[in-house]
Amino acid sequence: MKPSMQEMRRMAVRGSVMAGLALAPLMQAQALSYTCPSGQTKISFTNVSAPGTPTGTVGTFTVPADVADISIDAAGAQGGDGGSTGGAVGGHGAELATTVSVIEGQIFCVLVGSEGKVSTRGGGGGGGSFVYVTTTDCATVDSSQLLVAAAGGGGGGSFGSATAGGDGNVVGGGASPASGGNPGGAGGTAGNGGGGGDGAAGGGLLTNGSSGNASSGGRALVNGGAGGSDAAGFQGKGGFGGGGANTNAGGGGGGYNGGGGGGQNPSTFAWGGGGGGGSYSISALFVATSGAQVGNGAVDFCYQVGIFNNGFE
Repeated sequence: MKPSMQEMRRMAVRGSVMAGLALAPLMQAQALSYTCPSGQTKISFTNVSAPGTPTGTVGTFTVPADVADISIDAAGAQGGDGGSTGGAVGGHGAELATTVSVIEGQIFCVLVGSEGKVSTRGGGGGGGSFVYVTTTDCATVDSSQLLVAAAGGGGGGSFGSATAGGDGNVVGGGASPASGGNPGGAGGTAGNGGGGGDGAAGGGLLTNGSSGNASSGGRALVNGGAGGSDAAGFQGKGGFGGGGANTNAGGGGGGYNGGGGGGQNPSTFAWGGGGGGGSYSISALFVATSGAQVGNGAVDFCYQVGIFNNGFE
């Protein structure tokens, strides 16, 4: 006997939200901007980890029967603020939304980025948020199956006239460029991590971010997406989703392209913010806002059971 619509909705989600540490973040993630149309089911994935949590759990969602397409609204995480006198704010995460065609039984993997750590020096880079399809398990990432990547913001710089972290960037369907540190390393291109400065760079889809001065870059999505760590004792860890760690300057944000690590301004001697990551979407976007997200990242799915594009069940 074919299950009812209510039963199919109850079976739709296997797994659920991001885990990480069950600690209240210093800054809660704000709600995403897209509202599901009336009659559609909404599934939300959040990250409740404290800022600077470098690892977490990838959630899963299984496409139910009689669903033709799903709208995905995703946002990357904010970079951590810089500390010390004159510390600058971290960049905000990018938000994007698109609709993709789906097949019953497909398994979506969902990594929700966490905010970079606010430290005594530069801030850690914010993690990107990713949705991809798997035919095995979520630990094995096939880069060709990426659906969306919403970039995280760069960590803020420290001291004097420090510069803010760059916002996570999105410019439309396909890949968006990452920004370099201000000043500092260059943003990544073609799905790669950024270049290091004093602060470490954010990870991309394919390669890790470059290391900074006593700080490690964020890991690429295909390498697990962990945030970078700081060996200098400033505690400016990058967020889950490939955020780069700080030193005196901010770490780069994670994303499809990783943001560059921040460096030092030779004229003012202030330490710069890390660059924001670059985003990606497999299809055209109906929401594309750079620098939209405060706090941790978030991902929402919207879908309707039994209604297809021609209006008939």
